[in-house]
Amino acid sequence: MKGKYKLESVTWEITTACNLRCGHCGSACTTAQPDELDTREALALVDDLMKLSPRELIITGGEPFMRKDWLEIVRRIACYDTRFRIITNGTLITPDIAHRLADTHVEAVGVSLDGTCELHNTIRNAHCYETCMQALKTLKEAGIPTCVNTTLMKCNLDDLPRMKRILQEAGVASWQLQPGIASGRMADHKDWMLEPEDIGRIIDFAYKENLKGDFPRIFLPDTVGYYTNKEMLARRMAYGCNEYPVWKGCSAGIRSMDVLYNGDITGCLSIRDKSFIEGNVRQRCASDIWNDEHAFAWRRELVPQQLSGHCKDCVYVQLCLGGCSNMRLCTKGSIYASNEYCMYVVRK
Repeated sequence: MKGKYKLESVTWEITTACNLRCGHCGSACTTAQPDELDTREALALVDDLMKLSPRELIITGGEPFMRKDWLEIVRRIACYDTRFRIITNGTLITPDIAHRLADTHVEAVGVSLDGTCELHNTIRNAHCYETCMQALKTLKEAGIPTCVNTTLMKCNLDDLPRMKRILQEAGVASWQLQPGIASGRMADHKDWMLEPEDIGRIIDFAYKENLKGDFPRIFLPDTVGYYTNKEMLARRMAYGCNEYPVWKGCSAGIRSMDVLYNGDITGCLSIRDKSFIEGNVRQRCASDIWNDEHAFAWRRELVPQQLSGHCKDCVYVQLCLGGCSNMRLCTKGSIYASNEYCMYVVRK
């Protein structure tokens, strides 16, 4: 049965196993959990997800290359006509892995890098900066486009200009700047979070650098916005499009669906609250969950009247519905709270 909503993007946490213990990890990953999907279940999940014809599928963890069967999963995805990317901490990329990936025609591999050498190693509690930089080089040599994901906190916001030069030299094509949110391990470090006005510095940096027209292009995530000229221009330049990318509300359950390591289905992988789980693929197909008219009710049935504070009375409330749901949940304890990190409000 075809549902009302068209699935565009899936992010799949294939494992919680990780060889690092980063202080800002939103999912607080350590080792593989006993109820992780096995190979048969994982391959069946790929086949089922593809019934929904998503435009893209993003593989993440944990550290995806900690799974022994990662290549089987990736090869199954490659059998379908969908774009797929992998996000990794970069510490396990070898020439052999890079060449195997190249054979699957992966669209890009994203490597997490959170600052220049000393800062990156401090944040990630490991001496892994040089390994990550080598991973970017190894992937490039294998012909795989690379992107970098940076979690922004108070400690590394000033590092952005230096990082830009480093990433240029490494031949990185795109760079996403993601403000850290107080969940997982970072819930123990709430003082690391940026202040609302710091979001403006991210937008200003992205706008200024994208205006140069060089690489890497800087992409802003769903947590950054909303409805300011610089933000929309920065996105427009990053995507190389003619129209202005206007925020149209949280995509969870509307355009995107995510999968946890054990087959739990959720609208957003960043939301770790179990009350937001819509079902599990061991009991029900992911495609059936997506097409269920009662699923993702917290987002699909959200109306402006449920919001509070300045969001409820905002001129953009019908379109925006409060911005990023997880940002409101983690900073205010409710998806119905106002979004203090909204640049339209901060810069009024």
